[in-house]
Amino acid sequence: MEIVNFGKHTGERWTRIPVSYLKWMINAEHSQMEKAQAEMDRRGTSVDPHGIGISGHALDRFSQRRLHVWEEHRQDGDGQDVKFEGIHAFLVRVSKEAMEKVEPRGDKFKYLGMKLVIDTSMAEPVLKSVV
Repeated sequence: MEIVNFGKHTGERWTRIPVSYLKWMINAEHSQMEKAQAEMDRRGTSVDPHGIGISGHALDRFSQRRLHVWEEHRQDGDGQDVKFEGIHAFLVRVSKEAMEKVEPRGDKFKYLGMKLVIDTSMAEPVLKSVV
């Protein structure tokens, strides 16, 4: 097992590095981006430059407190009212829509009656929480 020898993940195995960090390395053209890409390929994960990460905390908060919003607004891939869209795909879509349509207050975007806390400081934005 190869060990990371730099940054905040020094001493950890490459296989334990969070996907968000690997994506950041690739998007930032970090000196170790080839290793990061190799690990992403090994995991079968791709980098979407227009994507958004969803934290486990955001997914938990949403499913515990705002599930009714998903039930009311979920779609299929064509925007039809067929209701096949899963929670993760819904949160990605809604977060992107919020960032395009709403003026943020700090890192909070008010959209569909929710406050989406989105960290936009990295190459790939990350939905951190849903209030």
